[in-house]
Amino acid sequence: MQITRLIGLKPRVSDKIERAVLLDIAGVYEKIAETFYFANNTVYAIYAALRSLNTAEKAGLSNELARSYANMCLGASLTPARFLANIYSKRAEQVADAIDDMATKANVKLVTGIYYAGIGAWDTAEMNFKSAAESYYRLGDSKRLEQTLSSLGHMHAILGNFDETIAYNHDIGITASERRDEQMIASSHIWRSIAYTMRHQEAEAIAMLNAVESLFTQSPDEGIRIIGSGAKALAHYRQGNIELGMLWADKTFRMIQNTAPTSFSLLPIYAAITGIYLNQLASKPDDSSLRTRTQHTIKTLKAYAKTFPIGKPSVWLWEGLYRQTMGQSQKSERLLHKALETSINMRVPYIQACSHYELGKIMVNPQKRQHHLQQAREIFMEIGTEYDLQQVNELLTIQ
Repeated sequence: MQITRLIGLKPRVSDKIERAVLLDIAGVYEKIAETFYFANNTVYAIYAALRSLNTAEKAGLSNELARSYANMCLGASLTPARFLANIYSKRAEQVADAIDDMATKANVKLVTGIYYAGIGAWDTAEMNFKSAAESYYRLGDSKRLEQTLSSLGHMHAILGNFDETIAYNHDIGITASERRDEQMIASSHIWRSIAYTMRHQEAEAIAMLNAVESLFTQSPDEGIRIIGSGAKALAHYRQGNIELGMLWADKTFRMIQNTAPTSFSLLPIYAAITGIYLNQLASKPDDSSLRTRTQHTIKTLKAYAKTFPIGKPSVWLWEGLYRQTMGQSQKSERLLHKALETSINMRVPYIQACSHYELGKIMVNPQKRQHHLQQAREIFMEIGTEYDLQQVNELLTIQ
């Protein structure tokens, strides 16, 4: 069925009763796929999404068919088979346009927007998210609107637009509280806390996380558990509470070491835990346990980047810093330059600034050192990452 669909042959359209049964079955598989997706079970999620699509195709044009194509766009991207993901994305748009149902169009825009965010097609992702958000607002579907705004907030956090992350998640928190949706309440607090930590407002971040700790630590959504724990690690560590920061970092590490990345939103946490371990390893280079954990988090980042190309700049950055810690200076510099280049191409300003900062630290030539540190300072100022800005200002002061 998949081969015939891809080469443009029309599927069999069943009679009315059989068609209704097929669509019900497709809907059940769709729910199963969603459950496995949020449980970080990629294989079963893709299998269920594929069964949903195979079943929906037999029934011809339908809302279920459009949603199934969108879900397989996301599923194919996790393998990663971006060629197929692009085909499924186009099919989803075509079917949704043919049906002309607002809720279905919104669902397709949301799901394909998640795919485009993961590959760094930021403009397309934002356009899709905002289109979906407008439709869900008009439909009065608060839950789906929150999910869409949440994805927008994740994307802006990766792009360094922390004011937008806070604003979107503030709105989510209000409506989620009205609906008493503990999952979304926890998520909105966690993402605001991440933005506050990046702006060097760790006390506010920790207060927000403490308010929902019981919600995210007991959540059935593994992604929320990982992101919540990682956010606590980063906030405590940057506040100067190294012991507590490491405690939460190790909790997060235990969760991520045996799970495959299924969401683009995991990037800030993978990067944060890697950064914490690398910072500790710099002062304890002979700690074999710490070195093993650091190596594993870098390996996890590499696995993430295979699925979500937006992770590539972070891979080169942290790999470069690891090589520096291990005394491999030349390789470290090459990797940091690669991080700088890819972060510019991917339009990820925070990693771009970090790459400039780390290059500035190791440059022997005074002019090159000054150039990189000044570039880092300008970007950190622009995106409002006060913690990092203080560090680069200290280096510029002592020159």
